[in-house]
Amino acid sequence: MGWPLWKIPNNFFGWMYGLFDKIAHAKNLIFVTGQIPSFWVIILIIIVLLYVETKTLRNKYLWIYMLIFIGCVAMNKFPLFGSVNLVDVGQGDSLVITTPLNRKTFMIDVAGKLRFPMPSWAKHETSNQVDNSTIPFLKHQGISRIDKLFLTHKDVDHVGNLETMLSKFSVKEVNFGIGLENNPRIQAAMKHHPEVKFKNLQQDDVVDTGFIKWRVLWPKTKGIGENGDSLTLLARIKNKKWLFTGDLDSESEKEILKDHQFQADYLKVGHHGSKTATSDQLLSMLKPKVGFISAGVNNRYGHPNKETLKRLQKHQVQYFNTADYGMISWYYYFFNNEEKITTFLKGDLVENSRTKE
Repeated sequence: MGWPLWKIPNNFFGWMYGLFDKIAHAKNLIFVTGQIPSFWVIILIIIVLLYVETKTLRNKYLWIYMLIFIGCVAMNKFPLFGSVNLVDVGQGDSLVITTPLNRKTFMIDVAGKLRFPMPSWAKHETSNQVDNSTIPFLKHQGISRIDKLFLTHKDVDHVGNLETMLSKFSVKEVNFGIGLENNPRIQAAMKHHPEVKFKNLQQDDVVDTGFIKWRVLWPKTKGIGENGDSLTLLARIKNKKWLFTGDLDSESEKEILKDHQFQADYLKVGHHGSKTATSDQLLSMLKPKVGFISAGVNNRYGHPNKETLKRLQKHQVQYFNTADYGMISWYYYFFNNEEKITTFLKGDLVENSRTKE
């Protein structure tokens, strides 16, 4: 008996659908172009219309289209600027740091939400910050791979979305403070993602990535991933210094101050602005110009705490909070010493929009 003819297209299209679905979800097979500016999108549409209408100049319009499209993609893939971005993930942390030209990309934490047990009838699909915020931002920028993902400590609002991130986006290497490799979430990630390199770090380790040099200030000894064990990084980005402290508490800050004396231009304010972090002693030594806070709108913890904000004001540190401004980005440029701070909700920050050496 012959194969029913009606089954041929069904089987063929079923096979094609399965193939395209696999390609769509294969994180290493997707070429991310990044968003093309609206002006150039309009120009490309006009060229397509001219191509359709004309009979004689089609090759010319085709070449012009290809040159503009390739140029736009190249500007996304090899930008003349780098950036530090506080992705607006609500009450949590997720930072994306990039370099100019070769577009190395780093992340610090992946955010996450605390899940509470509930009866089956009450369960529903909950949003995920990686799916809703981080990955869309990365693709918008034309980024297709994370070169290093730093995890500061074990709290869910910092590492809860780790599995989602590793499953849906290409990550070359994951770094964390010594001792965190024994955490069940990290062990599960190491088991499920053998293609990713996992490495622990401790005080005085140095990670030199060209445009950015990372120096590990903490942890000093093996910990279990508590706030006081937070991976603390001093990054030299071009000619500026940034301090990233995770949820480090004031006691661990004091220990760092015993071993290191340094200043920083920019501070990622610790523990979302909690009063247990960002001590007077730390601010006195650092003398930062600007502090950046990642906190959720009307969060249950009252972050940032009023005491912390008063300390920042006392030390003349200008501060910006994602709860007020949405996503916050600091840009630096390859060809000059200019800087620029922009926000999603309020645009350029006039108070510190451009600074020069």
